[in-house]
Amino acid sequence: MKMGLFLLLALIVASVVGTLVPQDQAGEVGRLSRFLQLGDVYHSWWYVGLVGLLTLNLVGCTVRRLRLLSAGLSRKGRLLEPAQISRLDACRAFTRTGALNIIEKKVTSILTREGYELWSEVENDKVRIGAKKGRFHVLGSFITHVSLVVIVIGVLYGGMGGYKGTIDAPVGTNFSLSQVPGLEDRNQDDNFSIRVDDFQVERYPDGSPSGYYSRLTVLENNQPAKTATIGVNSPLVYQGVKVYQARYGQAVEIKVHQPDGETSLSGVVTEGDVFPVVGTDLSVLVYRCLHASDSPAAVTAVSSEAYSSQVMYAIVRDNQYIGMGNAKIGQSIPLEKGKTLEFTRLVPYTGLEIKKDPGVPVVWTGAMLMLLGMGMMLVLQPRKIWVVVEQKGASVTVTMGGTAHKNRLAFTEHFNRLADEISLGKIQ
Repeated sequence: MKMGLFLLLALIVASVVGTLVPQDQAGEVGRLSRFLQLGDVYHSWWYVGLVGLLTLNLVGCTVRRLRLLSAGLSRKGRLLEPAQISRLDACRAFTRTGALNIIEKKVTSILTREGYELWSEVENDKVRIGAKKGRFHVLGSFITHVSLVVIVIGVLYGGMGGYKGTIDAPVGTNFSLSQVPGLEDRNQDDNFSIRVDDFQVERYPDGSPSGYYSRLTVLENNQPAKTATIGVNSPLVYQGVKVYQARYGQAVEIKVHQPDGETSLSGVVTEGDVFPVVGTDLSVLVYRCLHASDSPAAVTAVSSEAYSSQVMYAIVRDNQYIGMGNAKIGQSIPLEKGKTLEFTRLVPYTGLEIKKDPGVPVVWTGAMLMLLGMGMMLVLQPRKIWVVVEQKGASVTVTMGGTAHKNRLAFTEHFNRLADEISLGKIQ
């Protein structure tokens, strides 16, 4: 148990580290951080190792409880002598006049009425009786331990067999999962493609976005297999893969023209990406795409020309900026050797998060088992009562005692009520 608590605390600390340290940036940190895989904590060797050790610990604790489980589920148990009963927390002894078999019948009748399961043994002029109720309480504890094992296994399975990646996809383009950064280690069976059919932003009257949605189509062998409109909390689900709406922005179409005006190169670049100009040592860094609708309505009404769609860019050679500025859509930008660059149009893009966690059903199963086990532990109240009825001449001595694992104050009241009924009730 101490080792389990230590491993659980270590996992909590590791999860805090995974939350605070930016993930998916392992290549941007030092050698020690790369060795510890701090850029991908939840798939790191030491995190998976901690989860594995915790699993083994929980399995060990569960196996050790099998003996207690077997004894607790048994319909019978040991029988006690008066001296042993007298040492219990709840204990009463009294004498009644009458025959032993009549007193015994009275005791068993009352205990059976209260829902106790009985077993007994007759020895000459003495009868020893055992009674228990709520024996399945111990099964609830066992199920709770098993549920923890199932949950940890589900987390481990999801961490090893799952994946997550993000991609910015302009409207009208399609991509395969192999093209999504972060999905290099995915299951090769997931080889379908996704096409971005449309993207819409809903806005409040003041122009601020109220919601954004993407229309996606899953392609299998270039044939549509499923189409859905997704939102922030409404993913597309296909073959266990979930596609979430994560963000959105503007991409820009770029064309490079030769001196004779012919287009030699074109492509679509999202904000923050670089467009290499083939045939030169130049690259174009797109800082930001400014759409006319992004400008304040009041200002736009005064000067729509000043706030027309434009692109903030930089020309880069050998990691050195050799030029930067803002260019309107359709504006020609000179490069070198008579070549020119043109931003032809803005294209909205949708930022998608693609993830698969095969451990989710296992974790849900563990959660359901945990609810079942904890419910059994809360509802069932394990109680045991021992009674010795002994004939001594014309009278009968009754010694009874009991124990309860929880809510002992209520059990004491319950026990005293039963003892009063046996000691003062009418014998028939």
